[in-house]
Amino acid sequence: MPGASLTLVPDIYPSDFLRLLEPQTREAVEYWIWRGERSVWPAVTALRVRCAIEVELDRGYQVVRRRKPLDIESSTLLLRNKGNMRERAKSFGAG
Repeated sequence: MPGASLTLVPDIYPSDFLRLLEPQTREAVEYWIWRGERSVWPAVTALRVRCAIEVELDRGYQVVRRRKPLDIESSTLLLRNKGNMRERAKSFGAG
């Protein structure tokens, strides 16, 4: 079930419209619960996948959010180290 959203709607038959007009009894409520459950079961796998993706995205966001931004001195030091590493790699024949 690809797409940005997932809408779950039970299959409704013409006879169900008559049930909507009847006085609500315990049996009627149980029937509608049963119909709703039957419409959700085929989508359970898609729901699990979407929830797992959402949890992982949130976990990644929390990790990135907790990181402290690099200050200017440490970022300059990092760039110098990268330059030194490239020069050493060239001396060993790396391109």
